[in-house]
Amino acid sequence: MTAGEPGLCVNCGVFTNLYDDKYCVDCYNEAVEQANTYDYEENAGVSIENQHIDDICYERKNNGAALDRIIPYEYKNSPEKCAICQDMMNCGETVVTLPCAHTFHGNCIYHWLRNNDDCPICRSVINTQ
Repeated sequence: MTAGEPGLCVNCGVFTNLYDDKYCVDCYNEAVEQANTYDYEENAGVSIENQHIDDICYERKNNGAALDRIIPYEYKNSPEKCAICQDMMNCGETVVTLPCAHTFHGNCIYHWLRNNDDCPICRSVINTQ
């Protein structure tokens, strides 16, 4: 598969068509470049993780700013569904409310914001200024 062809982009930690997400294409191209220049003999037995690629996607998409602007807290309201995972948010769980007032499990929204800079419900862009 080459960049620009439809397919799954697993390097970015999301499933999307490569041509639909320029950030994913950039990550894919960088991963291919790294694989082509990686010294396998020198690094024999060393585990290569996707974390570096995840970090590249995160930096390219958010520059870290969106995650810095949200604060987790303990959920105290009546149970409701997290729009990302569809599990219930119960009292005592760690949640995050975005500036648009939509609330999600902390882990769910952190994962979402690693690849996106908007609310998964209303698509309101998270202010990064």
